[in-house]
Amino acid sequence: MRIELANVRTYPTGIAFDLVAHARSEQSAPLHQWVNLGPHVGTKRVGRIYLGLVLPDGSIVTNKKSLAGHAPENSDTTTPWLYGGPVHREPTRVAATYFLSPRPEPGESVAITLSYKEIGINSAAELVVDSERFAPVEQPHDD
Repeated sequence: MRIELANVRTYPTGIAFDLVAHARSEQSAPLHQWVNLGPHVGTKRVGRIYLGLVLPDGSIVTNKKSLAGHAPENSDTTTPWLYGGPVHREPTRVAATYFLSPRPEPGESVAITLSYKEIGINSAAELVVDSERFAPVEQPHDD
């Protein structure tokens, strides 16, 4: 199986991205029956991936508290929060969408950590991303 960060989209209020697992070959059971990338806890056998983002100020947001009930108050635009959105399932591919708010400032880096003991990722794998990549892209204007 290959796990990747894909489809990073930037918005003034945050960044959206997909966490995607691809089966390397045809499985005896569809991939979504033994891998859970979303924020909801599955069965003990399936469990779920741990996704943690270490932000530039050292605070950590995770998919353990990424459902709508965990969100900061609407008037709070500074408390970091990771929202776990929809999960898309296919026989050989599973994808979960996440949204991080607020968007990190350009020039700062974010460490993305993953672990998933049920599938053998027992210690956290880490990817550091320069948040310059999260800067909103200017859209061309029609004149």
